[in-house]
Amino acid sequence: KDIDKYQLGKRKIFFRAGQVAYLEKLRADKIHESCVILQAHIRGWSQQRQYKRVCIAVKGIQRYTRGLLARRYNLNILEEWVRENGLMEEELMDGSVISMLHPMIQASKLLQMKKQSFHDAEEIISLCTCLNLLQIQKLVTMYTPSSGFEERVPIAIIRYIAKKNQSSKTDPTQLMVDVSYQFPVTFPFSYADVSYNDMKIPKRFKHLIKI
Repeated sequence: KDIDKYQLGKRKIFFRAGQVAYLEKLRADKIHESCVILQAHIRGWSQQRQYKRVCIAVKGIQRYTRGLLARRYNLNILEEWVRENGLMEEELMDGSVISMLHPMIQASKLLQMKKQSFHDAEEIISLCTCLNLLQIQKLVTMYTPSSGFEERVPIAIIRYIAKKNQSSKTDPTQLMVDVSYQFPVTFPFSYADVSYNDMKIPKRFKHLIKI
């Protein structure tokens, strides 16, 4: 701002001693300030992106853990109900009542296991002794993980289990209902004192009722 520090010529600007260094310092300070602001924005964007990834991962872990606890809780409730009713040693058509829960327990463990390699498939087959190969193939095929948290089971793994099932001579080739686990169930029915003629049915529902 002091005109004594510089002079304007026709084609050049003349500075007194030390003024060029002062301008270079101002320029360096401005570049440094701009770089700091730019770095702050980039680091903020990077941390926000990392935070979103962590949130997605946390939700996936929470969902997996809650599902695991819910499955274990439901199975524990069934086991406790069997014990409280004295059915631990109750014999059915092909075994005890508690033995009927073993396939469900192993199916629950199958859903929690890793299913991405042939080694994983062998571990599943060796662990799930109460399930035949066709049932394992059906569970692995129908398994649908949550998007973004886990990959789907590769087709090669499903074909590997199907091939072992076809080469097996003991396991069935068709998934049929096990008739040994079918039991008659009786539902009590009590007649109501109100007749149909005394009931008031809205007109918009009368076309759904046929007598």
